[in-house]
Amino acid sequence: MRLSSRHRGFYLVAMTLLFAGLLVAVLLTVQLTSQLQKQSAATQVAEYAAESVAVIAARDLNFKGITNRAMLANEIVIGQLMGIHSWYDMNRRSMTRIAQFTAWIPKVNIVTLNMARAVERMRVPMERTMRSLIIVQQSTVEMLQLAQFTFHQASWLSTIATATEVVEQNDPELELHMFNHQTLIDAEYLWLRMQTRTSNMTDQNDYIRMAMESRDPFSQRRTYRLFDARPIIYAHKAGGSDVKNLLGRIEWQSVDTFSFHVNAIYRWQEAPLGGGSAYFRQRLPSRGRTPGFGESYRFNRRASAEAGRFGRNLGVGHSIPNFYRLSDSNREPQITLVVRSKRPEVAHSNDESADNHFVPVIWGVGRQQLYFSRPRNFWQRRDGRGERANLHNALWQTRAVAVPIWELEFLRMQL
Repeated sequence: MRLSSRHRGFYLVAMTLLFAGLLVAVLLTVQLTSQLQKQSAATQVAEYAAESVAVIAARDLNFKGITNRAMLANEIVIGQLMGIHSWYDMNRRSMTRIAQFTAWIPKVNIVTLNMARAVERMRVPMERTMRSLIIVQQSTVEMLQLAQFTFHQASWLSTIATATEVVEQNDPELELHMFNHQTLIDAEYLWLRMQTRTSNMTDQNDYIRMAMESRDPFSQRRTYRLFDARPIIYAHKAGGSDVKNLLGRIEWQSVDTFSFHVNAIYRWQEAPLGGGSAYFRQRLPSRGRTPGFGESYRFNRRASAEAGRFGRNLGVGHSIPNFYRLSDSNREPQITLVVRSKRPEVAHSNDESADNHFVPVIWGVGRQQLYFSRPRNFWQRRDGRGERANLHNALWQTRAVAVPIWELEFLRMQL
């Protein structure tokens, strides 16, 4: 069947329209694919930027964890130094009394006298050394406090510059879009509300509590029985180092005592051999049954009172440091960053084509979450329990999290 010229013309027009439609579809598909690729690349750049900010934040939190523990560690060293001095002072007084008691024993008196003199010669060098070491530890605590504050300020101030540089290095056609609600909310929560710098009396007392609980066995309790020949006689060594808050300043006190307890038929009588104490501003009590100090005031009451009267001042207590702590440990902070294509710079002219020209916005969102994790397989707590988020262990990490679709749509409306 032969087609008429009229039908051939109709088919030719139809084929032309079909090919034109296919060409338009192909061009639209290519354009859409290109836009999707750019969108995917923008999302990847946003994820890189969010990760860079999250890494800075995690390092800041881990630095605070390290410095908080370092401040407590140096605080405990001060307590140990106080304990060493009071222990030495107890031995010095004990050797002096032993030399006095054995003065009438031939040959023995020469040995005890020389020992007492040797220990006495160490008194001034020992006191100066302890004072110097305590000043070093106090200065270290102050420097750690300052370093923590400086690192915190530098971290949150550098986040924007770092994220901007990451975006520009990956794609010069993109820019960081900061003025969206989620970015501002995340940054405000992470740097201002989740963590706070301590300053009130409650926080100061909490620092003292942590210092008391962190004491090593030597600082906490130096109490034991040297020998026991009851019901006739026994010798008791007692002592310990305690810390308290004295008008916003650290007050370390330490005492060591050594006494014989003799059975006087109806009751035990204490015969103090020696005692020593050290303090910053407040002398130890010279009477009563003061709690703490390894129960020295309970076991060696007279020796403890004597040690309190003749205590040695080893300097001035330093201010309780202002450290960072978590005010909200239940919510894991996150970082959300949005990048978008730079706005085209259109010159002012009467040409209306510039206003009618539509440029699609390329944008992407990246989100990172900071979380605290203490792996039980590698670093289990002594009590076997889990550990909540805190700023005393450097265990903060980052991970990428997905952004919900509804939130993506809300962010798109702000572009």
